[in-house]
Amino acid sequence: MATKRIAIRNKLAALLKTELDGSTYTSNCFETVETRQVFWDELTSFPALAVVNGRETTTYLPASFTWKYLNILIKVFVKEDDEGVQLEQFLQDIESILDANNSLTYEVGKTTELISIVCCDTDEGLLYPYGVGEISIIVQYDNNMY
Repeated sequence: MATKRIAIRNKLAALLKTELDGSTYTSNCFETVETRQVFWDELTSFPALAVVNGRETTTYLPASFTWKYLNILIKVFVKEDDEGVQLEQFLQDIESILDANNSLTYEVGKTTELISIVCCDTDEGLLYPYGVGEISIIVQYDNNMY
């Protein structure tokens, strides 16, 4: 059984893989979505996405209730011949998917409370003809046992 952190990351990666198919949204990742850190020399096809867990914080409340806040980084790697249009479109599509799926069921009977986009950044053409973009999010979920 996966931990909650891994289950949330995997569900988010599966959602992006399903939604970014070129029909529902403009972007198509061709199912190239990793759930681990990816480095440039490992990439063999573009575009590629990596969904990676970051740090996690806890807020303790009365009655032994706790909220967990999990940082997740979504990296987008593209190879393009234009002025960053493909990368910007990917980032916009991912933001739309996150906005539409604020409450994400990651295990049976367990859903996230809130998914917040913290920041969105690109390499601004520095790596042309390649491009990399990052979306940093915070996922709030209930850590209490039922």
